[in-house]
Amino acid sequence: MRLTPSSSRLVLLGLLSASAPALAASDVCYQGGPTLANFKLNDGASLAGSSIVITPNSGGKRGAAMYQSKFSSANDFHIETKVKISLGSLIPADGMAFVMHNDPAGADAIGTAGFGIGYDGIASSLAVEFDTFQNGNDPAGSHIALTKDGVADHGDPANSGFPVVEFSSLGSPFEPTDGTPFFIWIDFTATSKKLDVFVSQGETKPASAALTATVDLGATLGSTFYVGFTGSTGGYWNLHEFLELYVTDHAASARAACCASHADCAGSSFGAVCDPIKRVCGACTIDDASACGGNKGCKIDGPHNACMDPCDGNHGGGGLAACSSPAFPVCRT
Repeated sequence: MRLTPSSSRLVLLGLLSASAPALAASDVCYQGGPTLANFKLNDGASLAGSSIVITPNSGGKRGAAMYQSKFSSANDFHIETKVKISLGSLIPADGMAFVMHNDPAGADAIGTAGFGIGYDGIASSLAVEFDTFQNGNDPAGSHIALTKDGVADHGDPANSGFPVVEFSSLGSPFEPTDGTPFFIWIDFTATSKKLDVFVSQGETKPASAALTATVDLGATLGSTFYVGFTGSTGGYWNLHEFLELYVTDHAASARAACCASHADCAGSSFGAVCDPIKRVCGACTIDDASACGGNKGCKIDGPHNACMDPCDGNHGGGGLAACSSPAFPVCRT
């Protein structure tokens, strides 16, 4: 069961404890489809039948989809995603970006439209941008780049030394705006502070990274950070969407904690139950806490569902065990 208080947000009904959850290993396992778990959609972003649309196919738009649980900058992390840039005006614009940030706005963060690709202005951030329109210090062709601190201008001192690579110069070059989905892998190694970005139209991860940089994530993002996509259009436009997204800050691969059925969770340290909405292994689901035993509920506000004592009221209701998070405000007994 789900609650949709507005078209820009989808929250799950949950059984939550009164105390704030401790930071746990985090995973995103969005496998596509019409169900959106624990994302916050901002401005023009929307949930489509098989994807999350960041911007519609029209001019002057911006959008963002931010995951509401945070990740650790002290750990290795792995990201795998499938995106699509299609339709559009005669000249494609402006692009989309995968953004890691610790902006004070949290999951509500969004930057400027047009050249800002929806992330310009998001503080304490690191973006991997997929820019399809030439502005200012951009190269002539569609390109991939790293930017920092919500600054989209590659000539700004904040982005000094960060790589900028055109799609046409990849080992297997392609045009990102022709409507063919493409794949992105991002790997961060905490000990060496090395960030690698791989890009391909094929489902197999390339042997060589398209971009490599040394980044102190702790200094840039703080101890924890949000992840998500932004995008924008201007006088010209495209439809920007992502079809799949997998992220982990604790496992050896981005999909390691993801599941399609209970069988995929056999032996998982997080539990033997596959949440049908989050697609992540845990101890229970909102509809079935039988594995918890006794008069227990299922705590779903973390990345991995856990057993807990039942709640006694909605968020803000004043109960001793009222729901603790505005993202999961309704007590279901």
